Amino acid sequence: MLLLAFTLQQHFSQYQTWVNPRSKLGHQIDHFLVRKSDFARIRDAGRYGGLSVESDHQPIRLTLRVAKNLCKQRCKRKATFIDRQLLQKPDVRSKFQQEFLSEFKHCPKVSNHSYDDLAKSLASTATKVLSSSERPRNDWFYLRQSSLRAAINERNMAQRAYNKALKPGSPKPLKELAVLQERRKAVKKEVKKAKDELMIGNIKALDGAKANPRGFWEGVSKLKSGLSRHVKKFIIQLFKNSEGKLCENAAENSKALEAHYEKVYNMGSSMDDSVLNLVRQRPVLTHLECAPNDKEISTALRQAKKNKAVGDSKIPVEFWQALEGNCETENILKDCFHSFWDKECQPKD
Repeated sequence: MLLLAFTLQQHFSQYQTWVNPRSKLGHQIDHFLVRKSDFARIRDAGRYGGLSVESDHQPIRLTLRVAKNLCKQRCKRKATFIDRQLLQKPDVRSKFQQEFLSEFKHCPKVSNHSYDDLAKSLASTATKVLSSSERPRNDWFYLRQSSLRAAINERNMAQRAYNKALKPGSPKPLKELAVLQERRKAVKKEVKKAKDELMIGNIKALDGAKANPRGFWEGVSKLKSGLSRHVKKFIIQLFKNSEGKLCENAAENSKALEAHYEKVYNMGSSMDDSVLNLVRQRPVLTHLECAPNDKEISTALRQAKKNKAVGDSKIPVEFWQALEGNCETENILKDCFHSFWDKECQPKD
């Protein structure tokens, strides 16, 4: 984005740089265009009083603040990322369970085995155990993480050596440049190996999932999503209002839907009640009113999809799945399910 440098000088009263020879009115038609990122460097802008040579335009001036040595300041990034992939490591998973037990014991209880207590303990545990200063990586990066990091470190060292040997006005250091190019090629080779390994693993998983339709189609969706796992953006469908025009925002959308469903569900109709007696009666399944047993809870957790966006609770399914494998954490989780089933108390969130 480009900005006009003269807009900074609000105190400048005589701003005209050219005078119309007929109307004798002054106009500002000469400008300095500055990038928005460099706009803070402007110290002064204006025009000179005298005319320039062989021109009826008055010369303009611009004073910039330019640093002699620009040194990039390295700020220490805070560990704000929660890396769910770390839960796949057995040692991190065990540490997560132990930290959860400690947080749950010291957390002030709202009620016995309530969902709010568990959610608060899980969020606090994730912040302590799963926080990372690095951004989340793609799946192929974790397959060859050690070799990729080693190649990246060697490339960075070669880059620093090249920058140190490079002097202004001197030819490029060929020795350091050759080492840097070699290290860059090594990083590209490791990236290619990791991506190939991921794609081959996804293809082989399809052969082993022939008996499981769900696993087969999940493997197909992974292949379709590619290496970066990009998904299509969610597009809000706009409905027409009572006037026949498309809604412009979510509030108008909800009002249009409210009017539509109110009309649909309040539509008058006639019905013959004797038809209900012709419907074949099914046996009543009384066991569905019983609380879920431990096996059903474990099955539901195991079948829940991973790598999904969190809801209002901000607790992903991976945190609940990480509580399995430890008797104490499993008992706390299952007691929470049974307490919710018996008391039917809704979470506060």
